[in-house]
Parts: sequence; C-alpha cells; structure tokens
Amino acid sequence: MRKRIVLVFLLALAALISSCGLFNQAPVFDNDVGWVFENIHGSYWTKLGYADPGATAFRNFWVHAEDPNGQDDITYVCVTDSQGVDWVLEDAESDYSAYDADGGFYGGWIRYYNSTSPHRLELGTHTTVVRDSAGHEISRSDSFDGPDGTPGYTFAYTAGQYGGGTSGGTPLLARATVSSGTLYADRIEVQFTVIDDAVFDGYVWLYDSSAGYLGWTGWFRSTINGGTGIRTDGSTNTLVVYFTDPGFDPGTHNPSEIDGFHVVLTDGAQYTQPADDTWYDYRSISAYTLF
Repeated sequence: MRKRIVLVFLLALAALISSCGLFNQAPVFDNDVGWVFENIHGSYWTKLGYADPGATAFRNFWVHAEDPNGQDDITYVCVTDSQGVDWVLEDAESDYSAYDADGGFYGGWIRYYNSTSPHRLELGTHTTVVRDSAGHEISRSDSFDGPDGTPGYTFAYTAGQYGGGTSGGTPLLARATVSSGTLYADRIEVQFTVIDDAVFDGYVWLYDSSAGYLGWTGWFRSTINGGTGIRTDGSTNTLVVYFTDPGFDPGTHNPSEIDGFHVVLTDGAQYTQPADDTWYDYRSISAYTLF
C-alpha cells in the first residue's frame, strides 16, 4: 500500500512539474527571418480561375524557429509590422499552421496583404514572436529595407495604383511590360520593358493552355540582350531561350505544351551571391501573356 501511495505521489509530482513547464525548454530562432515583398499583376490569379483580390502589394515571411521539446510544442508564431498589423503563421488555439516541415520554417510563399491598404507594405522594424505550450515566449526585431537594400523608407507602394501620399515611401519593384512573346520549335523569344534601376535579375514562368504551371527559363541576367544584361531605362529587352539551354526547365513536360508566361523580375544587387542564386528581397510578376 505504501509503494502505491509513493507511486501515485510521484506521478502527480511529475504531472505538476510538466504543467508548470519545469521540464519544458524555450524555443529558439535558428536563422534570420526571411522575407520577400511582391508586386503582382491581377492576372496572376485570374488566369487560374481565382478572383482578383484587388491587391498588388504582397508580403511573404520565413520564420526559422525550433523547439527542444519538438516542433509540435510551438503553439504560436506571429509577425507584426511597424503599424501593428499582425500576420499569424502558427496558432494552435485556432488549429492554424503554416509550418513547412520540409523547409523547416513557418510561413513561405503565402502572400499576405493588407486589405485596408492593398497597394502598400510597411517597411522598418517588424517584430516576430514565438511561444510554446509552457508559455515560454521569444521575440526578435528585424528591419526591412526598400528595393536594392536601400534603407530609410517607412513603406513601399505600387506605383500607379497606390492613391495615398508617398512621402517616406518607395515604389515596389516595377513589373515588366511585355510587348511580345513568340514560341518557336526550338526556342521562345520575349520582349519587354521596365523602368526601375533596382531590377537586377529575372526569369520567365511558363504555362500550358489550361494555365497549368510547366516550368521556367532559368535566371536570365547573364544572357538577356545577347549577354549585355537587363535594360532598366524603358528600352526594349529581348530574351531568347533555347530549349537546350542549361537553365531551361519545363519539368516533365514537352516544350510544345507552352502556351503562356509571366515575366518575373527581382532585385538582388545588394547581395554578393552568384546570379543564379535566389537572393533577393523584392519581386514583381507581370501580366499574364499568351505566346
């Protein structure tokens, strides 16, 4: 009988210690908070049969956090911008999770936007909070700059669509204006213009006749205009991509299935990585165009 009482006492003590979080360790950030701000044409959504959200300014976050007690112990992850607007990436209470187990992060290409200001993104200091089941909470602050890594701006906006005052703001990365797209038996040729010195690199997304994604052309900074680089002064850019080029990747599809495309542009001059690396903070997606 005495052993039973001791056992019951120990089990109760263990439950009490567990509920108090004495054996529960706090989560930790294991990398920077990643981010990409996008300027997206409405046809990106409508070509797929979705409703145009009426927004052009979108934000994406990658929060890398781990918990010594297992990833399921993290119950809440939230990013708050400089104006107090929240984007929740994990909330066990409401059974919502944006955790990518393969990537090991919360968030990803989710494309959050502010419905009250759909053509504007706040810059400056953002605060990220992570909380576990025992109530341990960690936070960090990260400052987000303008395109090309230029500091000092309080917000970024979509030029031509944002109707508010622009003092303290900077335009989001400009979208390409496509003038032509031609599909040949062995290659594609695309012509477009853009006026934005912050544009550094880009690629083309390819789709079939049902607007299903096929693949992409690979990065084109080193090959566009015969290898002279992207023209950002409004003059015509000519991109020629042969299906035999190393960067061309239609996935498992035959190039003959190609029917339409988006031109995607990025910044990235603020980084020192090779041109074929995906280091950038801003991205724009052009109007959907048929070949």
